[in-house]
Amino acid sequence: MRIGFFTDTFTPNIDGVVTSILAHRAALKRKGHHVIIFTTSSGMITSKPDSDGIHYHRALPFPLYPQYRIAFFPYISAIEEVRREKLHLIHAHTPAGMGFAALACSKALGIPAIATFHTLIPQGASYVTTQKQLQKAVSAMAWRATTEFYKRFDLVISPSETIRRELARHGVKSVVVPNSIGLQTYKPKSKGAARKKLHLPANRKI
Repeated sequence: MRIGFFTDTFTPNIDGVVTSILAHRAALKRKGHHVIIFTTSSGMITSKPDSDGIHYHRALPFPLYPQYRIAFFPYISAIEEVRREKLHLIHAHTPAGMGFAALACSKALGIPAIATFHTLIPQGASYVTTQKQLQKAVSAMAWRATTEFYKRFDLVISPSETIRRELARHGVKSVVVPNSIGLQTYKPKSKGAARKKLHLPANRKI
């Protein structure tokens, strides 16, 4: 299957969303699927896909977090790229420019679209204002926008049961698919190294 991941955050940034995307892409590749990334560029240029098949779209800095960028009207170029890539499935990972591009591609080309809910954006109201009443208003508006965005997908994925219940409370149905964990990251190189360093006997529980 040819799958397109749409995200406004990707390497060299490393955050929870990027970590999840990389783990899922690696797992899907091991199963024989082909994953293409559609993400933001470092400037106002939409470039051709690189050697890893990553499509970069022109973007602007996000005011609250300058290290992040938001895609700037990527719709037409994204539709053309998705048509060329002959995708079977579209998967959005962020509810911003590239997320809306995912919806535009799905509608224009008749490709099923799913989305993963990674971030509780409404909880970030405290970063916008210190006024409690304004925080409530900002959070409410953020939930309305979030709900309208995710309801447009054929399927929504929650990384946990807690998130699934929170989305359901706001009228968004979803299924739980936990984030992938790269077990090789936690594979011990030497099981006895810690015991030796701490002078612990082999039969002592840690």
